[in-house]
Amino acid sequence: MLTKASFAIEFGPHPVVSGMIRATLGFDITVLPTFRRNTDPWEVLTKSLCSLKVIDLPAYNWDLKSFWIPDRNDWTLTKGDIPVHQCRVAAELDKSIPSTSSFNIAQSAIVETPKLKSSAIHEVLEERITSNGYEVVTECDVNRADVRPFIRGHTVDGFSLCTPERGSEIGQLSTFSMKFINKSDSQDFSQKLPNMLEHLERMRRQLTEGKTCRFSGPMAYGLVSALAEFSLDHYCVDEALYDNELYECIQVVSFGQMKKGGIFHINPGLIDGLTQLGGFTMNANDKTKLDTTVLANHDWKNLQLFEAIGDGCQYFAHVRMTPGDKVLWEGDVTIFTDDRIVGLVEGIQEVPRRLLKFILTQAAKPPKFKTKSAKETRSIPSRREEELLI
Repeated sequence: MLTKASFAIEFGPHPVVSGMIRATLGFDITVLPTFRRNTDPWEVLTKSLCSLKVIDLPAYNWDLKSFWIPDRNDWTLTKGDIPVHQCRVAAELDKSIPSTSSFNIAQSAIVETPKLKSSAIHEVLEERITSNGYEVVTECDVNRADVRPFIRGHTVDGFSLCTPERGSEIGQLSTFSMKFINKSDSQDFSQKLPNMLEHLERMRRQLTEGKTCRFSGPMAYGLVSALAEFSLDHYCVDEALYDNELYECIQVVSFGQMKKGGIFHINPGLIDGLTQLGGFTMNANDKTKLDTTVLANHDWKNLQLFEAIGDGCQYFAHVRMTPGDKVLWEGDVTIFTDDRIVGLVEGIQEVPRRLLKFILTQAAKPPKFKTKSAKETRSIPSRREEELLI
């Protein structure tokens, strides 16, 4: 319904039909031009816009977003709807799409989110929203080429073991906690840098005193070869400084020669190279009997990296192992360079060889199947079993 408060706007180079509108609908209706011959266009538009003023906009929190909806297709003939031949093609692709123009415009504006797939997540089996949050069930094919090196790259007592670093991409047993870290957290950890540089300088100084030992990369891997064999593609330790009395170690690590592959947020081989010093610290100690009490890297409590690990950079990794509450040895690995803290691995754990060997031998045994006796085999099926068979 048109009232005296209605507005009419004529779009054109000159108000041609404005007079006709007033004569037909009455002179109380406001008719505004957009252009007028021999008149400054800005003057005409300014006066028309001022006449359209309804209410003052707030001077605060104005985002200046563009809410203009662009014309699509032929607006004059189809009023923005998708033409018939295009609708047929769209219907063949997805028959569930409604035919309303507003829905089609909204659909075209939606940006498809990337699928949750990487070299650690090969397929998403299930996604559901529960009262406790959002649950995602995924699977990973350990025989695929981009994962096999991390599954079979380390051999312990003849068994190929998956390094715990591969789980850092998706969490262990689908149970993990996520914490978003800002730059202030890395600045707090940067206060540890002077202490780390002091440890590095002290251990280098103690080389001449005989309190610290220096090992080259091949020598370091050779010391732990009695327990574990590392693939040559995962060799990344350039140098190791070791204090036998304090169970303390600093390793110099670089990844320029490491063979990489797959699609990972952080390649597991990089994290593995930065945390190998935990096992080295325990197994290289004079008090460790390699035939009975060799320890292997088991897990950690917290992992934080404040920047991407680069191939052209040399990193230092420091750890001091101490006995834990349950006789397991624990330590915190600090990753740093000459001028910054790069990451922190808290609560890295080492398990005894006797426990590890028991777990490996039990896991390698074939499953036991209970054989039924002849009497059980000839027993008459119950009514419930008959219903299931039917």
